Amino acid sequence: MCDQLRRDYLGCYGNPALRTPTIDDHLGRLMAERDALGRREDTLIVFTSDHGDLLGDHWLGEKEMFQEPSAGVPLIIVDPQAARPATVDDAPVQAIDLLPTILDVLGHPTRAQWLEGHSLLPAMRSEVSLPAGSAVSELDYAFYDARGALKVDVNRANAVMNCAHRWKLIRYVGFAN
Repeated sequence: MCDQLRRDYLGCYGNPALRTPTIDDHLGRLMAERDALGRREDTLIVFTSDHGDLLGDHWLGEKEMFQEPSAGVPLIIVDPQAARPATVDDAPVQAIDLLPTILDVLGHPTRAQWLEGHSLLPAMRSEVSLPAGSAVSELDYAFYDARGALKVDVNRANAVMNCAHRWKLIRYVGFAN
């Protein structure tokens, strides 16, 4: 069932033009052009995406849940001045950390009251790991039948996830505590 759902949902299984190698090919062309322009040593590359879809995992589709296939977001940063090339750090980070990181790379100071995120640059350019922290995600379930069944006001029909390494706390407003 899951494979059929994926084929139906994506409509692209078996289509080589829509597979990962195509992304790899285009990124390869981009890197080759960067190198041809002599910009390898001063180009920061950030590769990320929106949240994924469940595509049948847990017998669900879409991306309204907090399971890893939909809550996790890929993040690859290529920093020519990194202290540790090809390092993987599994500390949770958030999309709001990207702007402070890019501003930090450019030498523009940020103030905590202006931006909620934290710069990842100290961990990228030193031997230290990212500090232990958590990632927060929110969703709105106002348009689901559950909101009506639970008699939750449309403005309070939300959920919050706080994820820290091995643990994840999820709270749906209006659900039994």
